[in-house]
Amino acid sequence: MRVLTIVHGFPPAAGGGTEIYVHDLVRALEQRFADEICVLTREDDSSRPEYAVRHERRDGIEIVWINHAYRACRSFEDSYRHARVGRIGAAIAAEWRPDVAHVHHLTHLSTDLVPDLARRSVPIVCTLNDYWLICHRGQLLDLDGRRCEGSYPAGCPRCVPDELAAWGAGALAPWWRRLEPRLPALLAGA
Repeated sequence: MRVLTIVHGFPPAAGGGTEIYVHDLVRALEQRFADEICVLTREDDSSRPEYAVRHERRDGIEIVWINHAYRACRSFEDSYRHARVGRIGAAIAAEWRPDVAHVHHLTHLSTDLVPDLARRSVPIVCTLNDYWLICHRGQLLDLDGRRCEGSYPAGCPRCVPDELAAWGAGALAPWWRRLEPRLPALLAGA
């Protein structure tokens, strides 16, 4: 079976719980069932062009990295629904022609991938590894580590003040991206 696995990061570049779980799962599918696996994921490499695609073959698994360093981020929505990343991902999926898609996490990629796969009649399995779809912090834990009451309006103002949400925190992204490379030098000088 040809399995397209979609996840927001992949080892060794990313090593959180979801990424490790997905790595171990695709290795098991390849080793135990001889499934052909393609992992579609994101990387953040400031030395490479934005949206560059890199292919890697490791341990019998095809890994396709889309470089998305948020250089052109204009809104919070760009962190989970990004038209250009969606088009690139859709082209990769169309070229790879999976029998099934296993979606784990779409942050840093694009939720547009799901309807694209559905339009092409690719069966989709979605594993919810955390609460990312309903919580920008992903864990339904507030800033003090307490269980959140749920999404806006009951819970989100505690973590994302109304003023910031209304103003659009994504507007800070271009400014932050320009400042980020100079931070170590600025902090060392301070």
